[in-house]
Amino acid sequence: MATREKIVGQSPVRVEDERFLTGGAEFVGDVVLDGLTHASILRSPHPHARIVEIDPSAALAMPGVIAVCTYADFADMATEIPLRLAPIAGFERFLQHPLANDKVRYVGEPVAVVIAENAYLAEDALSAMAVEYDLLAPVVSMEDSKSDKTLVNEPAGTNVAVNYTVDHGDVDAAFADAAYTRRETFYCHRHGAVPMETRGFVARYDKSAEFLTVWGGTKGNFFNRRILSGMLDMPEEKMDFIELDVGGGFGSRGEFYPEDFLI
Repeated sequence: MATREKIVGQSPVRVEDERFLTGGAEFVGDVVLDGLTHASILRSPHPHARIVEIDPSAALAMPGVIAVCTYADFADMATEIPLRLAPIAGFERFLQHPLANDKVRYVGEPVAVVIAENAYLAEDALSAMAVEYDLLAPVVSMEDSKSDKTLVNEPAGTNVAVNYTVDHGDVDAAFADAAYTRRETFYCHRHGAVPMETRGFVARYDKSAEFLTVWGGTKGNFFNRRILSGMLDMPEEKMDFIELDVGGGFGSRGEFYPEDFLI
């Protein structure tokens, strides 16, 4: 009869160290395919602004630039990115598209994607992209957001995505009977995960087999495949998501990002 090995409380011997220390690890940047092209994302420098015009002509004229895509190229597709969280009614009004349409709502929101023969040409082409913005009042605090004085997403009619109550016990009675009470306001400061391996994504489509293979650092392979299947209107069994070695995560690899669709 086999015995179950006890792991909790032990110091197991690491088995992966030699491969990593001798250069045997494989990350997204190590995936090299024949005919591989590279994409770079043009992002908004503004927290809130209307997009007046996007002029890609200068970028398209640069040597090695293959294409530039904007929201208009995907307007006929169901590209709203579903939430991984529980589908609470109301959230659907705030779903994001991979590329901004008429306006941007945060610094860094993808506006266009440039495809070029290599990563350097793609990055250089970003600086040639001309975007005219009409700046709007930003919403930078919870209080500003709750007031609805400036709507980030006008069709929703409010900045409050969902409002619900969770009851447990008698809160009012607990405060009334408490020996000491104190009122304070606490803020969660800005946080960004900064793994050593930044986000990357490689995709290859085999037209003859109608099969898509994806390499990328994510801890939600099956969720992401299901989401991409719906967005591309492509059967899940025609997709393969391959997880390679990951140079850190810290929460940044748990969602479906715009780049996961764009690439």
